[in-house]
Amino acid sequence: VNDILIGTEDGRILNYDLPPDGQASLINTITTSTDKPVIQIAVDNDYWSAVTSVDASQVSDFIDANGNKLSFDGSRFSLLLTKDKNGKYVSVLFSPAKILYVINGEVITGRDAVIDQMFAVSPSLGDIKQDGGNYLVYPNRNRVEAINYSGYMADNFPFDRLDENYAGPTLTGDFAGDANAEILAATTNGNIVAVDGGTGKVVSEFPIAAGGTNISSMVFYIDSGKVSVAAIDDNKLFRAWHISLTAGNFQWSEKYTNSQNKSFIDAAATSNFVNEFLPQSRAYNYPNPVYEGTTNIRYYVSEDADINIKIFDLAGDFVAELKDNAQGGTDNETVWDVSNIQSGVYLARIEAKSGSGKSEFAIIKIAVIK
Repeated sequence: VNDILIGTEDGRILNYDLPPDGQASLINTITTSTDKPVIQIAVDNDYWSAVTSVDASQVSDFIDANGNKLSFDGSRFSLLLTKDKNGKYVSVLFSPAKILYVINGEVITGRDAVIDQMFAVSPSLGDIKQDGGNYLVYPNRNRVEAINYSGYMADNFPFDRLDENYAGPTLTGDFAGDANAEILAATTNGNIVAVDGGTGKVVSEFPIAAGGTNISSMVFYIDSGKVSVAAIDDNKLFRAWHISLTAGNFQWSEKYTNSQNKSFIDAAATSNFVNEFLPQSRAYNYPNPVYEGTTNIRYYVSEDADINIKIFDLAGDFVAELKDNAQGGTDNETVWDVSNIQSGVYLARIEAKSGSGKSEFAIIKIAVIK
């Protein structure tokens, strides 16, 4: 038996039973805490979350099966659903103006987005690192960006190796057989690019030339045991290609995940999950050297932690102190403003303290050139 959830104009969600050989029947009507039209629903088993359209006062709502409701100004959101490494449902709300991660009605990460409205369409989720978190993937003009639950860019991203704009859908799935998900993205010139999620490099045999016009729709499928991709461009031309001899592992295989339109993928694998509390190898800054006004100091912590960064010059004199809060199990960043800092090499001591009593530090070198 399959259930179908349908959003209504007045904010209700209708739950239909669809037997394999029978007629659909209404099981129940879910009365939500909003009267706005429900425009998208994401679902897994008995849990669902949904977003509404923007009303006359430019407010949209997030609602879920647990009775949670959040209201946001000025954005129409796309909705994506997954689980974190602890099995909690994570709803991702995406718009060119704002990106939000929500767990049980609380925004765990929210940040203003700087995404070109014309080029930000059809985001996806993908397990591109196997580090315990699914990354949000989306096109942004001439870049393909991938961000983690903390809202920070994945290692080796953004992808901007080709001088083309990306405006089509993004798909994720492992068809190269390396366990990490590859990212499929379409350009406004009609090319399909595959990016290795681990290295951020173009996959061999790509790009595929699809005909010279913008691709409006794209989907993974299996044909005769081979991973294939089909696309429709703005001229309404349909094309398909075999891209791998293996069966592959699809993750986000079409606009709303799959043919069931769940907008959901399961929790990411943890084969590359780091148990070390504050690994030195995951602490660095970019850009380095720093030529402009700021640099991002990046570090990984395995548990939620308070961060204290003290910066010294090579003579050992104190220069600056930065404090932050870090989310466990993912990369985090703290911004250092160097606009009033003289050229030179500096040492940053990154200290992390968790609620469980762990305390470690890492030291990195930062070059400032003006």
